Amino acid sequence: MCVAAYKLNSDPQPIHFLAAKQVLGACWYLLSIERQEACWISVCNLEKLSCEYGFFDCHRVHDSPHRESWFKSSNITKFCNPDNNYYQFGIYGDALKFDVTTASFFNKYFYCFWWGLRNLR
Repeated sequence: MCVAAYKLNSDPQPIHFLAAKQVLGACWYLLSIERQEACWISVCNLEKLSCEYGFFDCHRVHDSPHRESWFKSSNITKFCNPDNNYYQFGIYGDALKFDVTTASFFNKYFYCFWWGLRNLR
């Protein structure tokens, strides 16, 4: 029994590997949201007269009546698309292509876990 416990504790790499994948996937997800917001701000700077940074605040989405009209008339969906060359998303483009940022928690969690598994070989 002591030998089995010793062998279990002597090789912790699989557990560390799983934890590393989760941490890497979570960081990738958070940084992909940051890249998306950075693109939005960049497009907002192009449309200085009609855009406000408050339009990107999730808590204030329904507070501004101008947000809906700005969103429909702006080029934000065209410019902040990973297939467009306006903004370089790099490795974070997958999060936008596969709608990870708007998916349910379950889908976000497992996509990010898969992304970490795919990139930590």
